[in-house]
Amino acid sequence: MNPTRQHLLNSFNEYVLLSYPQAPEEFNKVVMFTTMSQEQEQNPVIVEKIKRVFVYQDDADDYACSNMEKQAPLLLWGKKTLIEESQVLAMTTFAPFPKGIYNDPRGIITSKKDLTEIYQKEDYDFLPKTYFTKADAKKKLKFPLIAKSLNSFQSRGVEKINNAKELDALSDEYDLFQEQIKISHEYRFLFFRGYKTEITLLAAFHRDPVNDKAKGLREAMTFDSMKEKDASEFSWTQVSIYEFNQKQLFDIAEAVFKHNPGLNVVGIDVAYQNGDFARPYYIEQNITPSMIANVPFLVYKFIYEDAYYPMSPYSIKRLEQLSLGYMIKRFKEDDLFNVDAEISGTGMRGLSYSEMLNSKPA
Repeated sequence: MNPTRQHLLNSFNEYVLLSYPQAPEEFNKVVMFTTMSQEQEQNPVIVEKIKRVFVYQDDADDYACSNMEKQAPLLLWGKKTLIEESQVLAMTTFAPFPKGIYNDPRGIITSKKDLTEIYQKEDYDFLPKTYFTKADAKKKLKFPLIAKSLNSFQSRGVEKINNAKELDALSDEYDLFQEQIKISHEYRFLFFRGYKTEITLLAAFHRDPVNDKAKGLREAMTFDSMKEKDASEFSWTQVSIYEFNQKQLFDIAEAVFKHNPGLNVVGIDVAYQNGDFARPYYIEQNITPSMIANVPFLVYKFIYEDAYYPMSPYSIKRLEQLSLGYMIKRFKEDDLFNVDAEISGTGMRGLSYSEMLNSKPA
């Protein structure tokens, strides 16, 4: 066990997961409907965490709202292809959800090609050089390239192309081509934008490639060796949200929310090139970022406060201790997750856009 992990386990040993078995009145006031059955089966602890704070629903056909739930905000947490507009309409027939629907797929663009075309037209500078046909890619981009298909996720449908021969051999399902940047660091930033809450940075995670597919998107692997690996796998380290050039990150988040009016909670994947932290490159947006670390508790708190009123200090403390308990459990079971020794990873505060503007530049 590495020193950081051992230090955290020793320091927080006094806390136990079930120290606070009874939920306070401010818990279970937000409904979550999710289609993430595959992730749930692989990591049941995620579902366990969610159920500690959310009213959990995972079957649209059996969806029923109690009187309490009819007055509660609704978080839709699943792939847009699985949460269809008809399901959303059916839910709103049962309940009007006067406190809002969060991550409403009717207002979210999931096509990487469509989003990138919009960002290009707006002349944002956070994109790598990009084209949408093989012909343009071959003529106007330098190899190696990154090719993405329409429904790519977790690097499924994402390939590194080293030369024109590999590009010609690529299937027609790939419709987005970018010059590869020489990635030195990758991060996922969790952002929230509410009906009453301004854009807020909730959490930051540094990710390191673990398997061949993840490493291959950075390194000189052959096309044949990469395509045998369907999904990228990363190790995750939660880090402080205050150690970055936050204005540039908020500029990216502002663009993402502007063009996705139904989006409220998003993970934005960002890369830095050759150790240069002056310019972040946008990789993609993730409308269902993994509920690792304290993410479910952060998301719950910010939706609750956006829909109702500020949460009591007692409930916030409870969330922090729940978060810490699950982190200890994750440390013991999973070597692919860590947290910097300088932070507990349990903070519930976030950094708002206004606070960022009034703070000193990173």
